[in-house]
Amino acid sequence: MAEKVYYDNSDEGQRFQSATIAEAEAVDEKFDQVATGLSEAEQDTRRALKFPFEPGMASQEFLVTALQRRNKVLGFDDKGNVAVKGGFAWRGDWATGTDYLVNDVFRDSVSKNLYLVQIFHTSTVLANNIASGLVSLSIDVSEVEAAKALAQNAASAASQSSDESDASASASETSANASEVSRINSESSAVASSGFADDSAASAVSAAASYDDFDDRYLGPKASAPATDNDGDPLTDGVLYFDTTDKRMKVYDSTLGQFKNAGSTVDALYQRQNYVATEGQTTFAAQYDAPFVQVLTNGLLLPPGDYDASSGTEVVLNAGVSAGTEVTLIGLGAFQVADTWSKAEADTRYAEVTGGADANFTTMPQVGGDPIVESGSNADGEWTRWSDGTQACHARQVKTSSAVTTSLGSMYRSSTQTWTFPVAFSADTYGVSGVSSRGDGYSGGSILADPSWADELTQFKYVLLSTVSSASAIRNVSTHAIGRWQ
Repeated sequence: MAEKVYYDNSDEGQRFQSATIAEAEAVDEKFDQVATGLSEAEQDTRRALKFPFEPGMASQEFLVTALQRRNKVLGFDDKGNVAVKGGFAWRGDWATGTDYLVNDVFRDSVSKNLYLVQIFHTSTVLANNIASGLVSLSIDVSEVEAAKALAQNAASAASQSSDESDASASASETSANASEVSRINSESSAVASSGFADDSAASAVSAAASYDDFDDRYLGPKASAPATDNDGDPLTDGVLYFDTTDKRMKVYDSTLGQFKNAGSTVDALYQRQNYVATEGQTTFAAQYDAPFVQVLTNGLLLPPGDYDASSGTEVVLNAGVSAGTEVTLIGLGAFQVADTWSKAEADTRYAEVTGGADANFTTMPQVGGDPIVESGSNADGEWTRWSDGTQACHARQVKTSSAVTTSLGSMYRSSTQTWTFPVAFSADTYGVSGVSSRGDGYSGGSILADPSWADELTQFKYVLLSTVSSASAIRNVSTHAIGRWQ
């Protein structure tokens, strides 16, 4: 950087000459130049680092060369004068409630280990400060002590060899040689000790960097969404924190500019909530991944246009219901399929099974074991179990007392029907679907979960639905369920 000139009067031709008349305008111009230079000097002086004057104060001029100050920091000596420092300050034994600055070095009086301060802080519990990345291990004294023991053993061996050399002149020369070898080993051990200390310091730096990277990705438990990461830097896609208020993990989406639930708000595939409404009630608390929720009033499924399900925390009906109305909310958990195969890819990968009901499943292609591990049937229906834990059940039942005559809004329903699964499911996250038809061939009926059903693992309770009232006592009902057997 070139030296700055505030005012230059070195040109003899521009100076006022002796025994000549100076015009007022020229004098004013010179004064203006001097005033401008002084103003600039004042501005630079205000921006400069200054020290208050004290009697007997030494010169604060910085005299060290670029080579002398390489890899050093500018600081102050024990008298407060400017000095080149090594960048680290020894603080003695660690103490709680003490302010520690970056590059401070202290000793743990228990382990005798030396630690380097990474972040300015007021000390609390040393183990917590270490875990939080405020300080890092610089020298592990146990490793140094081990190296010291090696050196002492080598020195002891050298001394013993020296004593034995007094026995005879010839033995003395041999012992002297052994002593020299021991001395060299002692020096090597000392060098190894220094290497251990360097490796320990390097490991501490690496560990601190790894922790800082993790600390920037997972911000820990917080009562509300943070605005920056733990280092005060801007948030990036995928940053996580645990919301202690909602008891859920949250992930940052830079496109939305906010945190959102890292997973579904529903703990399983669905969550059911039942209410008995008050007169004119429209709002009901719920938990679902918007807009995936089913709303039933007195067992009748409402179309999505009859309510608002955009918040994920409540459902608001367009019109209030009468007192005593049974309102059932079934919140569904959304999930995303990580990967799929196209039909063409599946046709290439899997062979077609022939033989219909007599097909031999043991001849199917195998990927780490039989795809189907068990299948069978009984009076309650048929089932198939796959090696990945999936279970499917199917039944075709003839219901002999299933009149659909009870009014349900604009539809009609039957009494409660029960399908006992041919085999039990291991969890209540299964799904059920079905259709029904009258014995006289009329079709178009459907089934709906009965409000009394309590997510049982061995059976499913439902009612038959129809748009017309039908006293027919015989109906064919086809039901399907899929879930987990392990």
